[in-house]
Amino acid sequence: MNKKETYKLLVSGNHVKIYINNLIHIQFRCDEFVGIQSTIEGTNWFSIILYLKCGQKIWTEYDSKERWMAILKLIDESKL
Repeated sequence: MNKKETYKLLVSGNHVKIYINNLIHIQFRCDEFVGIQSTIEGTNWFSIILYLKCGQKIWTEYDSKERWMAILKLIDESKL
């Protein structure tokens, strides 16, 4: 029996945290956030790239379109 995944976004002070099934997935500082890019490669590989002011990137990759879409929706709802 597969349990449905849960997703949560928490903005605490200057930090954004995204959780999947109550486990930390991504954390970054709001004041460092510059932009986001999402891509689809082929039919089953999805990625999200978060760009930071310091020139670094947080690059996440997923093999589930549903997970990818859920994370994008959370980031969009955060109004960063």
